[in-house]
Amino acid sequence: MLKLPLPPGYFRCPTLTLAKEDAYRRQAVDTAMDVVHLAQMDKTPATGWSVLHNQEDLKIFRGPDVGTSCLCVASMEVVGSLNEAASLFLNDTTEQVKEFVERIGRDFLDSALLYSLVEPTVTRPLDRTIIQWSALVPPFKSVVLNRDYVLLECRREFTQPASGTRGWVRAMRSIELDCCPDLKASHGLQRAYTLGSGHVFWESTTRPGYLHAAYVMQASFGGNVNGKLSNFLKDMAMKRRCRSLLDIDRFLRENRLSATPFVSVDQLDPKDSAPKCFQCFKPFGLLHFAKTHCVKCGHVFCRRCIQLWNVKSHGIRAKIWACTHCGIGDARSQAAAASSSSSSQGSSICSMSQSLRETTGSAKSVSSGTSILSIDMSGLTCDEISHHVRDTRDRLVAGAASKADRGPGVILY
Repeated sequence: MLKLPLPPGYFRCPTLTLAKEDAYRRQAVDTAMDVVHLAQMDKTPATGWSVLHNQEDLKIFRGPDVGTSCLCVASMEVVGSLNEAASLFLNDTTEQVKEFVERIGRDFLDSALLYSLVEPTVTRPLDRTIIQWSALVPPFKSVVLNRDYVLLECRREFTQPASGTRGWVRAMRSIELDCCPDLKASHGLQRAYTLGSGHVFWESTTRPGYLHAAYVMQASFGGNVNGKLSNFLKDMAMKRRCRSLLDIDRFLRENRLSATPFVSVDQLDPKDSAPKCFQCFKPFGLLHFAKTHCVKCGHVFCRRCIQLWNVKSHGIRAKIWACTHCGIGDARSQAAAASSSSSSQGSSICSMSQSLRETTGSAKSVSSGTSILSIDMSGLTCDEISHHVRDTRDRLVAGAASKADRGPGVILY
């Protein structure tokens, strides 16, 4: 049996006719709007929906099955902009693919671009439509075969008719292509199908700086799964995939931290003279290691109010300690980041203490990714900012405790 990845040019795809290209474009838009509808529709028992999960600001709903296809929708609110959310899914260049696989597509085994149908333009920079083949590791990889898909993918910006607010969707639907045959016999891949799955983000009308985020999963597992796997195991598999939506919130915050400057060592508050946490105001104990610097603002925090974040600066990934308030970010700090020179930021990284360098691990050098656009949170009140801080802290604490149950990263299909 042959192994992955497939060699370059494995799929020999003939040129599509203009009529076929137009048909795929229309189908892609229809799929995207169907996914948006599933993400935003009311989910009540009267319409066949039930609640699978309702904790940690994440809700997961199980919808009515269509034939052998299972339907599940996860929803939550995240801090960010549409540009920030869309940037997480960019995979159009080699460097973007590296970034995408490291974070969003950690379950990917292999992928190949087959056709490009719509390219981004100046007026619609967030739109793209492609046809691709992808192989992925399933949730229960020890008992089922790896899966592969032939997918029509549509990334598209849209406007809410009622409110006029903006939204963005990345939707996928399985299609059949003669040039992409079944690979079960040759590579041990079970062909799976989705009727319409993907991520949807739309701006909140009640909370400035927030997005509604949803992940729609509408897929047939393929093979013998539909006949042998009980509803309980299906629910568990879908729940694990949907819980990966929690990672989106963290990735948005890490991108925001990557765009802001670091403080220099001489700007750090002295630990010895810090009697209490800068955020929760609880007094420190006798153990010195309970005090930790935020390398973004320089203040001293307890471990409950500070987190390890995986950030990127000058193409280098590193783990840093930053408080939950800095993890939110605001327009002023990001404007300062945009105006700061590369030399000043590079020197601040190099001047971090030895204890910080020991936490960075083995950073891998890659090229600079797409710049992250700032979000305007200047209209928030002090109470709303405090809510953001508590929201971030509670999410990260709960997320760390349940990470093992969440599955391998953000599962796309």
